Amino acid sequence: MESRPDLESQKPTPQVDFPHDSDSEDDLALKPQLSNAYGIPTWRKCLILFVVSWMTLAVTFCSTSLLPAIPEIATEFSTTSEILNVTNAGVLLAMGFSSFIWGPLTHLFGRRNAYNAAILVLCACSAGTAAAINLHMFIAMRILGGFTGTFFMVAGQTILADIFEPTVRGTAIGCFMVGSVSGPAIGPCIGGIIVTFSQWRIIYWLQFAMTLLGLVLSLLFVPSIQEKNWVIDSNKPWKLCTVISMFNPLRIFRQFVYPNIFLACLTCGLLSTFQYALLTSARSIFNPRFNLTTPLVSGLFYLSPGIGFLVGSVVGGRLSDHAVKKWILKRNGVRLPQDRLNSGLATLFGVLPIATLIYCWTLQEEVGGMVVPIIAAFFAGVGLLGAFNGLNTYSAEVMPHARSEVISAKYVVQYIFAAAATAAVEPIISAIGVGWTFTISRKNKGFVNMARKRRALTQEQEQEGRDSQRRKFVACQRCHSHKIKCSGDQPCSKCCAVGLADECAYATRDRQVKVSENYLDQILAENQRLKDRSITSAQVDETNDPSQRHPSRTADVPDGTGIQNPLIGDRAWFHRYDPSSPPIYIGEAACSAFATRFRRFLSGNSAMPHITRTQYEREEAITAANEADIQWPSLHHARLLVRIAIHQIGHLYHLMMRKSTLDKLEEIYQTQNFDCTANKCKFFALFAFGQAYSIRSEPNSGSRVPGTSYFARSMGLVQMLPERTSVTHLETLLLLSLFSYYLNRRHSAYILIGNAMRMGLTIGLNHNIQESQLIGPVERQHRIQIWWTIYIFDRMWGSKMGLPMQILDEDIHVDMPSTISPAGATKKKSPTQNT
Repeated sequence: MESRPDLESQKPTPQVDFPHDSDSEDDLALKPQLSNAYGIPTWRKCLILFVVSWMTLAVTFCSTSLLPAIPEIATEFSTTSEILNVTNAGVLLAMGFSSFIWGPLTHLFGRRNAYNAAILVLCACSAGTAAAINLHMFIAMRILGGFTGTFFMVAGQTILADIFEPTVRGTAIGCFMVGSVSGPAIGPCIGGIIVTFSQWRIIYWLQFAMTLLGLVLSLLFVPSIQEKNWVIDSNKPWKLCTVISMFNPLRIFRQFVYPNIFLACLTCGLLSTFQYALLTSARSIFNPRFNLTTPLVSGLFYLSPGIGFLVGSVVGGRLSDHAVKKWILKRNGVRLPQDRLNSGLATLFGVLPIATLIYCWTLQEEVGGMVVPIIAAFFAGVGLLGAFNGLNTYSAEVMPHARSEVISAKYVVQYIFAAAATAAVEPIISAIGVGWTFTISRKNKGFVNMARKRRALTQEQEQEGRDSQRRKFVACQRCHSHKIKCSGDQPCSKCCAVGLADECAYATRDRQVKVSENYLDQILAENQRLKDRSITSAQVDETNDPSQRHPSRTADVPDGTGIQNPLIGDRAWFHRYDPSSPPIYIGEAACSAFATRFRRFLSGNSAMPHITRTQYEREEAITAANEADIQWPSLHHARLLVRIAIHQIGHLYHLMMRKSTLDKLEEIYQTQNFDCTANKCKFFALFAFGQAYSIRSEPNSGSRVPGTSYFARSMGLVQMLPERTSVTHLETLLLLSLFSYYLNRRHSAYILIGNAMRMGLTIGLNHNIQESQLIGPVERQHRIQIWWTIYIFDRMWGSKMGLPMQILDEDIHVDMPSTISPAGATKKKSPTQNT
């Protein structure tokens, strides 16, 4: 049919994102899907990036902004600087564990609602800290505000991963990290200026204003792009056990069972140790050595690492994307999450350790004045964030189905280390000196990164050893050419992941499969049967053909009875599409069987694989469509869909009476009788055709064929077979069978038309009915035409698949459709056009 929707045009764009290619880590990620949010305009993406970056700036600003004001705060609340440092460590711990609270709330109420609620809590806590009347209130407000901390970073990275394509995602994450790393750096600087010219409470009133601005921007620009199946349906009652299970911390801690994730998180934790050790200890190191007496002067030091953080974040993001693009080209379009880790090797093993050693030992030996440590702090900031960027983006990509959990696990480790560094750095420096303190920190980071690289190498070698013991090299031609591991299935998992399942082919010399002994015995028996048949045919020909006495004539005139058509087999043919399902019968008259035989005949290769039918709408897509809340459209929209359906398919087959169908639609909307199951099934099937021929794709449905939602809903309602069938029910079955065939679901179409055939027989559609039992000729002619449409569909579907027809022509005793259209039956077409 020329007007049938093209399924290939609905096929999603192939995605070339792959997680780790080792089999032991295949469960690290489900197949990534193209995000619908990729289509958001660039200007709005930039606004969203600014909003989420601004909130990370606000939340990290409060973690270090009080450092220059510690003596003043301690004096006002009659406490010591050590107590306030421990309090700041508690805030960092609260920030690390904030995802245990806000992560489940995200699943309960949606990401956008949870995000805005967290901003509101932080805003209130900032005002409470500014108005604190004693130390207890000050500590409580700070720690309570800290419990919103890393959620802004987790949600921000998740949002950016949803709206930015992989090839520019690193740059976006780099710009996002400008906010998260600028806060700890500029916080002490601004805090020092405020404390010098005003009182420390202004710091938190400033933070209150920053969070209030972030709340307004978030309400205006941050979209809700979380999938609905992540959020509990508010229309259904919540189960207590379900809600409690969502707060289970194991959902985050279980990510550490994967060695690469654990080592990446540990690396981030050690990098964060250096960052907060540098920021926390700066005033206690610089003030006595250089006789700095005011918070303003000591606070200006933080500009050096702060600018380094900004430069490293932006440059690291660009290098990360550059590394990804380079490895995509090397692998012919295949991208792996760990590719971007290569971008941080130079900064992690070169810039950062050299700058750290210069910084700490020049301060230890008091050489170079203030200039050398300040310059070294700048390059240390560049190296720190250059290494951080690839690790952050890697955490957002390595497990797409558990992206928030992996990022949350990273921040738990990161802020535990940050809290420990904040609380312990000054006592350690007092004990062993600034030089050895930062040197030990640098060695620990080096050992962990060596372990991470060694783990990756060992894991690859172990996997290769397991592969060599388990099987010989088995790879499809595409995986072999791209140098990636193949699962050995037909089609393999990697070809399925990029939408090339129909092109997955194995070289005959390489393909090795396991078969049962019974199958081999069957092949041997079949071979022997063919040999016996050939010998018997030759003996019969020699005995019965008198021309055997004249060899010259028999050589010139071959026996036609012994010749077999190579395009037709003589036994049933079965093909196993799925190892977990029974094989599918393929009739010799089927189109696919003929095509396969014809290819084998032309190529002379009897082992050429069968042309499998893989491009059809899957049950999962139809089930997902049925779960959506599909309602009747507006009357104007319903009229449009029905008229489009009648115009597109009504000229090919007789499926309904045009005028009565349109009148029934008007009646339904006038009486508001939307609950009749029979009418709902029929019109939703018509809506499916109308949508299929009027739009290119369903909104928010990914690769789903337009109209699938209405089709799935109609199928769900028609499953209850009526004991006393009606012509309306038969019309519905015809529509659903035709739409199933449009979805390339031929077996489903065959089953549906079989139901229509059997139901038609129960009311005698294959016989003429007396005129006295029908009101007029319109209904009588409609009854005849419906029968012959069922007959046509049964013959077409069965013949295309080589399956038997369900009724013999001798059992049909009904007249052919009339060549005269009764008044009011249909318009603009004659019954002859319908058959």
